[in-house]
Amino acid sequence: MKKRSMVSFLILALILTAVPAFSANVNVGGEVKYQFVAPINTREPDASSSTELNYSINATIDKKWSLKVNYDITETVVDKIEIKYGDKGFNIAAYKKPGGDIGELTDTHNLLVFPTPWGDPNGYMLRGWAQPFGIEVDYQVIDSGWYASEMNGLYLRGSADIKGNKITVAGRTIQGEEKFDLYQGAVFGAIPVGKLKLEPGVGLTQRHDKKKDNLAFGVKLSGPVADDLEMNLSTRISQANFDSRAFAGDLSEQKASLTWKKKLLVSGELTGPKSDKKARKLVLNSEWRNSPANNDFGKQFADDKYYTNKDFGVGLQYTRDKKGEEDNPLNVILLRATAPVVPNKVWVLGSTSYKYDKDFVEQGLYTATKKLDGSLKARAKVVPKLTLDGYFDYNTAFDSKTVLFSETGEEEEVKVESGALGLSATYDLSKIISVGAKGELSANHFGEGNTVVNTLGANWLLKTSDNAQMELGYLRKKDLLDKAPSVHLVSATIKLKF
Repeated sequence: MKKRSMVSFLILALILTAVPAFSANVNVGGEVKYQFVAPINTREPDASSSTELNYSINATIDKKWSLKVNYDITETVVDKIEIKYGDKGFNIAAYKKPGGDIGELTDTHNLLVFPTPWGDPNGYMLRGWAQPFGIEVDYQVIDSGWYASEMNGLYLRGSADIKGNKITVAGRTIQGEEKFDLYQGAVFGAIPVGKLKLEPGVGLTQRHDKKKDNLAFGVKLSGPVADDLEMNLSTRISQANFDSRAFAGDLSEQKASLTWKKKLLVSGELTGPKSDKKARKLVLNSEWRNSPANNDFGKQFADDKYYTNKDFGVGLQYTRDKKGEEDNPLNVILLRATAPVVPNKVWVLGSTSYKYDKDFVEQGLYTATKKLDGSLKARAKVVPKLTLDGYFDYNTAFDSKTVLFSETGEEEEVKVESGALGLSATYDLSKIISVGAKGELSANHFGEGNTVVNTLGANWLLKTSDNAQMELGYLRKKDLLDKAPSVHLVSATIKLKF
């Protein structure tokens, strides 16, 4: 049967390509991965491979219809179907196993989210948009979804522009196991107030067994308040039985931020249960980008982006998290900084965080109320073909105690700290071939126990694109405080995606 269905599918593809006013592209795609790892000293190699092949048709009919069918050759099943119709005032799309790139229909406050059943092999979705009588209407029907047992149902919303004010009304029904178990509705808008924009909203969740305390409210005010100064204020409050994706019940949330010249960001956030005012999480944040050409706020400190910044940046954040009246709050101070030491050649990134909690910031093999974590990274473009990356990490608990080494069964002070120092180099032999080497020295100290591990590695990489690469590698690990022999590994990995 599987062979017959595959043959029928290929015949259908050939017939469709011959239909007038029908143009199609037929592609064969997939992914192949092969990996081989061999410990040299034990001579026990371990090899694995995975293969995924698919056959797809992308077609256009009468310049308005589009069809995409994906056939999984490995499993011999029709894996995905996508049918679309697009016109000036109307479009519609039907999906089998829609992907996450379709996007969710949502609003500023997440009062009513229209999710997509991405990743579900049995998920079906119908989505459309129309503009009758000057009203924009979005609708969606979902059959199933892997991350929500009650996702299947009808979603509908309409928007109208009334004298510059955009008002949206949205609703959804969700089919439970035996009946429609959930109804949701929301009304939200965008109202210009001078140069500012006001976005109010109200949401409702209605279940058969929870018909009270089911409302939520949201208000946002944003825009420029002066030259080079932008403001963003928002608040969300929900009752106990309100339930929406990314907006739970019994929530109180307030946010405020100011941005000056796209260089300085100052923000604050206060969240917690509406029913317990003693339980609140406060986050105060300030961040400076010395150049608007840097990566965005927050992202300028990312491990994979800091070396693309054009100028220095610094950030300071304070968090106070109190779980209730009887809880002692967790306090966290985070300091981050980055800078190009030599323009376009050398960059550094550093961060330090200090945590303090009387109720213990760490509680496992040991207890501690104070912890310090530090990290320093650097990248250097020595010459156009040679890149060096270095890092240093250090972690310690100041007042750590444990009963593991105690003869009396009572806690005793214990030293807890760890650190790592590493350096790697990559040299481009050509546009597609590079070689690399790395070394790391890591140490852990817990009481009388110590480990110091030395790691050395080298690799050869052939990479024609993100879709095709082959890597050969060597790795050696040795505990310098242990008499056990070193561990040696060789590996080979091939990845092809088409």
